[in-house]
Amino acid sequence: MITTIRNSLNIGALLCAFFSLSSYADVRLTYDGAQPSVFDIAHGKVLVSYGTMGAMLFEAEKNKIYVFDHAQKLYIDLDQMAQQVAAMKGRMREMFAAQTKGKTQAEVTQMKEAMGGVMASFLSDDKPDAGQVEMTFTGEQDKVGNYACEKVGIVLATGEPKTICVAAASTLGVSEVDAATLHSMMLKMTAIGEQIR
Repeated sequence: MITTIRNSLNIGALLCAFFSLSSYADVRLTYDGAQPSVFDIAHGKVLVSYGTMGAMLFEAEKNKIYVFDHAQKLYIDLDQMAQQVAAMKGRMREMFAAQTKGKTQAEVTQMKEAMGGVMASFLSDDKPDAGQVEMTFTGEQDKVGNYACEKVGIVLATGEPKTICVAAASTLGVSEVDAATLHSMMLKMTAIGEQIR
């Protein structure tokens, strides 16, 4: 599931993409939220840096996401991880089905509840609700730093209301190509999340 960086060819290729992107990015976006991060976007790649913790690299051409853990000196290919998690869930379901053969539904439910947590979620046929986010475009204009944006009311799945300010990508200096790369990365992350749920 986790790949330690050992192969010098892989290391070289990933590090070249990693360092050249942060040095020659078309655009750099900074997020100062709960987990501060920097997005460098260029040439069909997105590098998301999380300071000393690590980074994530998306390559649009390959439709791949790699996560780097600096402290552990390793990287994770998220496609491989998702495939391994899906296979593990399948094996666990087969083993559980063999163990519960001939048991009543009440006994099966009791066994699942006794397992709790991750084990129970792996055996469940229900996918967790990712939650709906309600958005209301207010039409009210605002400015954050030097950037014009529109206030948008959102209600998270928890019911907590928030207000965010949304700016067009072009306002932030993000080209259509780079915006499409960011969009591709978000679609890929969603697909991986769906695969392992």
